[in-house]
Amino acid sequence: MLSSKEQEILDLCKEIILFGTKKDNARHPEMLAIKERATKLFEKLSGTDIHNDEKYYRLYEDFDNLKRDFLSVREDIDCENKRPACFDIDQKELDILLDEIFELIKQKKNITIEKNFPSTQEGYGDYVDIDLTWGEEASVMDVKEMHDKYFYDNNLVEELKNILNQFGINIDYHEHFHGFGAMEYNMECILENKNSEELLDLIKKLIEVIKETKRKVKIQDFT
Repeated sequence: MLSSKEQEILDLCKEIILFGTKKDNARHPEMLAIKERATKLFEKLSGTDIHNDEKYYRLYEDFDNLKRDFLSVREDIDCENKRPACFDIDQKELDILLDEIFELIKQKKNITIEKNFPSTQEGYGDYVDIDLTWGEEASVMDVKEMHDKYFYDNNLVEELKNILNQFGINIDYHEHFHGFGAMEYNMECILENKNSEELLDLIKKLIEVIKETKRKVKIQDFT
């Protein structure tokens, strides 16, 4: 007949072994070692008669340490599992919305657009990458005139960034000058025009699709 403490130890060991056997949980770097500790403790308790106080003390100490470590790892795994899932958005729906955005952008500026599905950029994973480049030849105007002409509306940019950041979407304002070519900007700069409500509305529609399908999309300039 097991004591209540012994039963508690056996129950936790069983829970750890079952929890650590699941494929998604087994990926955690500390899970295998904790599962092995639980297995040894389970075998020690269920297969041996323990009568002296010293052995009980060591057993309970092992149990307390194992329980602490397991709860910490389980919390990490639970937090990871609560993050939005990736790559389950309907690709056709995403393409239609992005095409709407691109068409509106092209009406406002002379822009070269490249879309990659999924990303081929090393280190970025299977995100949707949107490369946007626009500007004018350096010989047409100097850098200051070019910058003034394309300068973005900071309030609108911040509003968009705040919306995107809520869903794990990161875009950074970026510009650089090519002495032989053009001034290039990324997506934030497209929103320089205070009359860009149409564009912002389309992006909000895209965000709603992302929210509903728990899809992360990364928008970045790779120029």
